[in-house]
Amino acid sequence: MVAHMQRFFALLILLLWANQSLASMQIDSSVAPNPVFVEERFVLTISVDANADKLELDRDALLRQGLVVGATNVSRNYQIINGDSRRQTTWRTEIYARKAGTYTLPAASVDGVKGKPVTIDVRPIPKQTGPARDLFIDAELSSTTAYLGQQISYSVKLYLGEELRNGSLADPQMADAAIRNIGSDTKTTEIVDGRRYQVIQRNFAVVPEQAGSYEIIGANVKGQLVKQNSRGQLYGLPVNESAPTLTLQVKAAPENYSGHWLPSELVTLHDEWQPQNSQLTVGEPITRTITLSAIGIEDKQLPNLQIQYPATVKVYPDKAINDTYVQEDRLIAQRVESVALIPTQAGELTFPALSVSWWDTAQNRQRTAELPARTFTVIAAEGQVPLAENTRQASPAQVEQDSTWFWPFILMSILWLVTLTAAIYSYLKRSKSTPQAQIQPASAKNLSFAELEKVCTTAQPAAIQQGLQRWCLSQGWRSRRQWLASVSATNAIQIENQLTSLDKAVNQQAETWPAEPLLAAIKSSYMQTVPANETSLPPLYPTA
Repeated sequence: MVAHMQRFFALLILLLWANQSLASMQIDSSVAPNPVFVEERFVLTISVDANADKLELDRDALLRQGLVVGATNVSRNYQIINGDSRRQTTWRTEIYARKAGTYTLPAASVDGVKGKPVTIDVRPIPKQTGPARDLFIDAELSSTTAYLGQQISYSVKLYLGEELRNGSLADPQMADAAIRNIGSDTKTTEIVDGRRYQVIQRNFAVVPEQAGSYEIIGANVKGQLVKQNSRGQLYGLPVNESAPTLTLQVKAAPENYSGHWLPSELVTLHDEWQPQNSQLTVGEPITRTITLSAIGIEDKQLPNLQIQYPATVKVYPDKAINDTYVQEDRLIAQRVESVALIPTQAGELTFPALSVSWWDTAQNRQRTAELPARTFTVIAAEGQVPLAENTRQASPAQVEQDSTWFWPFILMSILWLVTLTAAIYSYLKRSKSTPQAQIQPASAKNLSFAELEKVCTTAQPAAIQQGLQRWCLSQGWRSRRQWLASVSATNAIQIENQLTSLDKAVNQQAETWPAEPLLAAIKSSYMQTVPANETSLPPLYPTA
């Protein structure tokens, strides 16, 4: 009796689990390509995220609409990603129509779960109004006017009606301008004059370096189109086509603009102090890192930062780092300046405000990026006599009595200066040696975002940096640049500033580092999207 009851409850649990799985199963139905021409084949694809067996497709309903239905092929896929398993079953059916019109394909059912119907637009085969073009190329500018130094996007589209072998696409040409390829090629299909073409699009950034009217010589494509002669033999037909020439009007800087000319969509200034204390000590170094970021220009256009430091601090600047990277088909320029500062006198120490003027190309007005002034309290080092107490006038007797200690004092001072210089040199050497561009593979397992949040609560810089590396690898990002390329330009600047601060904290072996701003930036940028691994560039010819 007990055994029967155990089997009954086991069967009941299995049925409940199966019903729950079916209820949560989603059926995706799609057709491609869409639209199509009469008698052009398209594929009906039905997929579910489960290991399903039975597909119910109303073929009679398709046949009654005059559609020709081919065989159905099924494929199953099983993956394990970050410890989570995923099963997928996909059915593909080839169909074509003998007449033009809009057809509704009935909803399919999988293991009793019903999907949604899909529609396909079938168009009549158009009459050829002109000579057939097997290949042509077109181009356009994001704007026909620009300011001196402002980025303009140039997009070229290559239309292929036949297979192209040994194809090469040359860059556009313009005098007095810097032109560079941005982003990856995209591959789509379009119908032009009743013919379907494979379209390859490539984008370029054009940054004019002189004002005036300029012509942009179009991109050029060369290669061989695969053709067939009357005897069925294949041969290569040489092609050499260029995109049309376009005109760009380049405006000079406005007469009422003052300062270093910096045209941009957005300019930001950000600084980080390590250690992050409001109280400093005489003789102990601190590090200030300033990051200047601008969208839509190259790094060579960024100005040198004019920073005035108080006379009561020793300044040891590091070499500035300039870089330009691409985000959302826009150039982003950055300049990072790091400096070691050593207070030499107790009291209040104020670093003045810093500002950079720039021209807002979206609103056509001058704006200013600013860093506010910062005040610290500097205390005397342990055992050091404050300057105010050491300024009493000494009597002749005291001077004569203390003169016996003069040479030992000079010797000790020299030894102290040598030790301090060695410490500063060691610090600057460490800060230069830390790589920041590549995310090194971690030997431990990859990290989920929830686990990354737990690591950040420790506020330990080294642990947070290692946790970020493991989390990035779990998302498929192998480098910092690849990571930042997956978010918007503005968020990329915010995240880069936080990562720079974290790098400095690790270099200086700081005990704590606040991770809340970095976590907030990551949440707003990534938790709503699914990052994808980089894919190879599409070829310059269609594939079967």
